[in-house]
Amino acid sequence: MTTTVEPAPSTPRIAVEPEVSRPLYPCECGNPDCEWREADIDNLIDGEGPWVTDRELRQVAQKVLALQEVCSFFHDHVSRSIEKFTPLSRRYTRPVALHAIREASNTWHGCPAEICGAAESA
Repeated sequence: MTTTVEPAPSTPRIAVEPEVSRPLYPCECGNPDCEWREADIDNLIDGEGPWVTDRELRQVAQKVLALQEVCSFFHDHVSRSIEKFTPLSRRYTRPVALHAIREASNTWHGCPAEICGAAESA
């Protein structure tokens, strides 16, 4: 979602694109700058078309996070990641989907199993 910054009266308006958050936790490789690149995520998306369905976006986010099962906390987290860039929809442009998947993977804390209980199938 683009945020418009209100300028001073004599300054033209500019649109500011939100940036993908940096990873919360270091990669297992030990490199603090290691994170999924959009090109790597793009290879996980089936097809070459300009659109990615909501379902496929969530499935790719699950793959990126290496989760066997997901629950409502995962889906809520992915929804918030999508909403950082655009309103929720049945499909997204490929660049928005890539941003949302990176955002979700970079900011995932994990499922609070003690609150969640049994995970639901994807």
